[in-house]
Amino acid sequence: MLGVLTFLLGAPTAFRLLGDHGVNAFVLAAAVVPLVLLPLAGLLVVQVLLRRRRLAALTAVLVVLNVVWLVPQYVPARVTTGSQLTVLQVNLRFGGGDPFALVGMVQRHRVDVLAVQELTPEAVDALRGAGLDRELPFREVLPGRGPDGAGLWSRHPLDSLPAWPTRYPAPGAVVKTPGRDVVVRVVHPAPATIAAGAGQYRADYATLRRAVERLDPQVATVLVGDFNATVDNSELRDLMAGRFRDAAELAGDGLQRTWSLRPGWPPLLHLDHVLVDPHFTVRATMVLDLPGSDHEAVVARLVLT
Repeated sequence: MLGVLTFLLGAPTAFRLLGDHGVNAFVLAAAVVPLVLLPLAGLLVVQVLLRRRRLAALTAVLVVLNVVWLVPQYVPARVTTGSQLTVLQVNLRFGGGDPFALVGMVQRHRVDVLAVQELTPEAVDALRGAGLDRELPFREVLPGRGPDGAGLWSRHPLDSLPAWPTRYPAPGAVVKTPGRDVVVRVVHPAPATIAAGAGQYRADYATLRRAVERLDPQVATVLVGDFNATVDNSELRDLMAGRFRDAAELAGDGLQRTWSLRPGWPPLLHLDHVLVDPHFTVRATMVLDLPGSDHEAVVARLVLT
């Protein structure tokens, strides 16, 4: 029994270490890595008490790996001085998120840039009716049916950029913040669980990696959206490699959860991210409940150095 438990609890760590390769079951296993640390620690205590030395040694290695991956998320990076840019990320779940609650978040947190996924034409109208265009008068939106739409609203003027050709469109714009331009991309790769399966998931991340490689490193850039991956999934880590960091980790805000199985249920996984390049430091991030959506909203207070 202890051997079976060690195998089951150790599998997520193995896929995190070796890579999930975009395979559906492996992606799901790697995504739950943060949830297995405490069960692994409890299992280790039982193995030590029962003197199962070999199993205890293996479990100890698994615990150490999980601690090494988790601790940096609680250690904030240095925050520099500079102009501030507040970004809000939200997935509306087929346009069903409460528009008045969302506009209220924009107002309370003085949001400068709002990124939205699963944006339907009806949701665009509802957000306008709730007063979003008065708060954030500049926009670049590509609404669609079901999960297909996405959009970007800004307090500052925008110059539109061509959308990246992922399964769900990835609109972008140059945001004319005071004193400096910032490129913002709304990202929503297909999940590994859709009918097209892991093939579309891998294809979307390959498209994103190629697009990121073409970005000008001299221009401050933010990638924000529902990435359908946690920082423990290899496709997202490959996308971030070399230039981008997750804002929550830079802020030292610890383990965040933004997606639940159903609206109103406790969130389980951290799928929604604000990724920033070295032109930014991060003052803080927070997760907020959005009624009507299975995703939490994410606020990131960035500092443009």
